[in-house]
Amino acid sequence: MRHPPCIFSPAQALRHIFLSSAPNNAAVAPIYLSPLILRATRKTATPRIATAPASAPSIIKSRALSMTAPLRKKVDQVKRRPINGQIPYKWVRLVQADGSLAPEARRTDDVLMGLDLNTWTLELLAPPPAPRDADSNSDADADSDVDVDAGPPAAICRIVDRAAATAAAEEAARAARRKAVGTKELELNWAIAPHDLAHKLRRLREFLGKGMQVEVMLARKRGGRTAAKDEAEALLARVREAALEGVPGAKEVRKMSGTVGGVVHLYFEGPPEKMRRKAAAEGKGEGDGEGEERGDE
Repeated sequence: MRHPPCIFSPAQALRHIFLSSAPNNAAVAPIYLSPLILRATRKTATPRIATAPASAPSIIKSRALSMTAPLRKKVDQVKRRPINGQIPYKWVRLVQADGSLAPEARRTDDVLMGLDLNTWTLELLAPPPAPRDADSNSDADADSDVDVDAGPPAAICRIVDRAAATAAAEEAARAARRKAVGTKELELNWAIAPHDLAHKLRRLREFLGKGMQVEVMLARKRGGRTAAKDEAEALLARVREAALEGVPGAKEVRKMSGTVGGVVHLYFEGPPEKMRRKAAAEGKGEGDGEGEERGDE
């Protein structure tokens, strides 16, 4: 068991002699404290300031980027594939007509010099493959029958017909507009029954009255009766009459495709919103006028 040290040490005795002999400190009497009190005094004399523990780094949760229209346009521009002089690689391998890659790589400048850039476009599909480690892939190369690294590392490109690409882009834009506006499809049989025809034409006028685009397909029903040519032409005329005359402001937006008696597609579009509002206001005014006349009678 450890005992506390004696408080009557030689140092304290000398301090008592010299301090008691001083004239200014004659009235000063030594105060002796026990070790327990000294330890307690040390603990209370210098209080420790409690510090808050360092806060853990806050975890910032990522939020999905809101895609507004201008931002979406910029993202689409970034995603657009480089073409012609925008391709930053010196060597390219072309995609052939059957979808396979050309066996040899060619210089990008040579490919561009051989193209009529008014008609054709060189489009980048994929960057060159990353260089492989010879030691790690020696066995794989030995087992492979196809030399995928013929020539220098080359980017994958294809030659695109500009006219066809423009037509495809326009068709995609039209499809997007039809989807945004709201496109409905109606299918009619050349030998359709009168009751079913009246229902289909009523739906056609209803869709066009809401300003929608309507695609009408006329075709022969499998296993059904074959309509005569005169009957088919009369049906086609009735459909156009219901769309163009039954709905003021409606129009046929594209030329008819197909052959009468076979498969025919008709494309109609309802009146714009401004015209629909005007027609609704006129119809409401006429209804109010008739009500007043009836009241006077």
